[in-house]
Amino acid sequence: MDASFTFRREVTLLGMHPHMHMRGKDMSYRVVFPNGETRALLNVPHYNWHWQLWYNLAKPMVLPAGSKIECTAHYDTRRRILKILIPARRLRGDNRASMK
Repeated sequence: MDASFTFRREVTLLGMHPHMHMRGKDMSYRVVFPNGETRALLNVPHYNWHWQLWYNLAKPMVLPAGSKIECTAHYDTRRRILKILIPARRLRGDNRASMK
């Protein structure tokens, strides 16, 4: 999955918070500057949802207006993994709905 956001004005980047829940495999962040230069910001190659950390930059980064943050995330959608993570079960409540 790819996502991006372009800043209309100058901002100061302090950190990032990769968040993907249980099926996340990996995530990376990049910044594309208005002049076309690209710089890697964060790479989480073996994502673990128990460790959804806030990653602070060692030094705040000033991003000029027109800079774009790009994020790429990969998910494990194999049927075997989904059955382990989200087993079928009966929910208790007024509507007696079931989850699959």
